[in-house]
Amino acid sequence: MVDQKTETFWSRAPLAGMVASEVGITVSVELLVRHAHLSLATILVYRSLLALALLALIVRPARNQWLPRSPRLALLRVVTGGLTFIGWFGAIGLLSGRVTQSVLLLDSLILAYVRGDHRSYERRTLFVLTTALILFAAQAVREPGTILNAGRGIVFLTIALASRAATYKVWERAQRKDEHLFWLIAPALLGGALGGVFLGVASQSGIQRLSPLMWCAMLLVAMVGLTGYFYMNTVMSLLGAFYTRVVELWQVPMLWAIHLLTDYAGIDWLQGALGTLVACASAYAYLQHRRGQIPKIQPR
Repeated sequence: MVDQKTETFWSRAPLAGMVASEVGITVSVELLVRHAHLSLATILVYRSLLALALLALIVRPARNQWLPRSPRLALLRVVTGGLTFIGWFGAIGLLSGRVTQSVLLLDSLILAYVRGDHRSYERRTLFVLTTALILFAAQAVREPGTILNAGRGIVFLTIALASRAATYKVWERAQRKDEHLFWLIAPALLGGALGGVFLGVASQSGIQRLSPLMWCAMLLVAMVGLTGYFYMNTVMSLLGAFYTRVVELWQVPMLWAIHLLTDYAGIDWLQGALGTLVACASAYAYLQHRRGQIPKIQPR
């Protein structure tokens, strides 16, 4: 009989919470840039600092927990996390959220397929996921108004692609060292704040002042993002970095559906079919992994 820890292991709440929070962040950043006319630097700085303050209030580290157990890993996560946020938010602001997410989710899928140390069903599923994501992004790119600035958008995507898979692996390594929860999440937020300052200086736009309404909106974005970090930390500790990325693919059809409402777009059935294919292949890989893991965690 599977114990309560095993039931928690396979609880669907962390998976759904992680996916929903990433969708919420992607959509909110896109709306803030396009409709509230906030700069990427402003969003990054305020969102990261507010989330960091909320993290400290919620986790309340003890006196001996204000310093990381592995300063080297924490510093590495500040760098990789900052680059990831710069690339991620920058690409969302210049490209559509659907294009950004579908391209960013390719990184570890392609790396895992090339690495070739997974089972045969995973290799087939990875091929389906990679192909469907590329076709989905290509189909989304062709829509008028989807790309606002292709050149700069590709630069941001390249930064995110080079750093996002790395920050996941560093996060996984920090968990293995039993790092405190505060230092599993805080480095990425510190990196995001520093990345926002860098963007503000580089673009000479500085950090904009927020109206009371925008403060409320930014606080909401910070809360959604921090909730996602808590869920992601749970999923990462249970599934590892690779399957965390597999589960994240469920957000592709959700972003397509939200795009129909936020952009008043006509229904593109090919995008919908490709997004559904991605979600189904992702669910298949996750369920096969679950079936393979359950016997290993049952008591003898």
